[in-house]
Amino acid sequence: MYLYPGFILYRASKEAFALIDFCDVSLKFVSTEFTEPDILPADAKVIGKTWAKSNKDGTPDRRFANNYQIPVVLYGSLLFSTQDGLDVRYLCSSAALVERFAKAWTAFRSSLGGCQESGGDNTNEPLRTFRKFRDAFVNAAAGHEGKAPCSARMPKEVFVRYMATAVDLIAAAKELEERSNVPSSTRANFQRAIGAFEVARTSFVNSVLGGNTDPEDASTFLGAVGAFMRASKQFQDTLTGGRPKGRRRATQAN
Repeated sequence: MYLYPGFILYRASKEAFALIDFCDVSLKFVSTEFTEPDILPADAKVIGKTWAKSNKDGTPDRRFANNYQIPVVLYGSLLFSTQDGLDVRYLCSSAALVERFAKAWTAFRSSLGGCQESGGDNTNEPLRTFRKFRDAFVNAAAGHEGKAPCSARMPKEVFVRYMATAVDLIAAAKELEERSNVPSSTRANFQRAIGAFEVARTSFVNSVLGGNTDPEDASTFLGAVGAFMRASKQFQDTLTGGRPKGRRRATQAN
């Protein structure tokens, strides 16, 4: 695929090329956790480890004396498609660069003018997906305050996908914080929220996948999620010139 202003040149076969209007192409990016048994790409982000021979709960299979650990990395995919049947997919070793490309694509596409959003782009999908995951826990706990512990169940692959989304959010938040020029107090608050979110996520994932789920880990994780969302909103308000809600309340009190 060759990208030009306004159109894409796609080699459909050895003898034929196709010209495709930019406005007809939808792009999605997807981050995927992948167990990498081969050479680790230099720009791949390692998010965990697993065993070459493992039990269903993720623990090492003791029947194998020479068992060893394999890194779990976060890869990214770019999915190009059209209603006429274009289906091109690229698997990339850096999920962060995939997301950056998707955002650049969206900005470039918008700059051309005349393109109506088809819903194919999902650069905000990590945040929407993560909110859905958070709401699933909140809804499960509704009405159980002060009572016996409640439970929430979901397929393992769904849980892993949502936790990968949390990694996306953390990476995006760190990049936003590093590249932005905001007051030090707001920056420090955002940094603390990101750090707490990252630590709580790691602890929660290890707890669940290790088969030793502790309700306290879930509570801590959801608390960190809430703090992260609030700090993110305050940080973005500052970036866009708005005043954080907390500051408005303090002004009114004075």
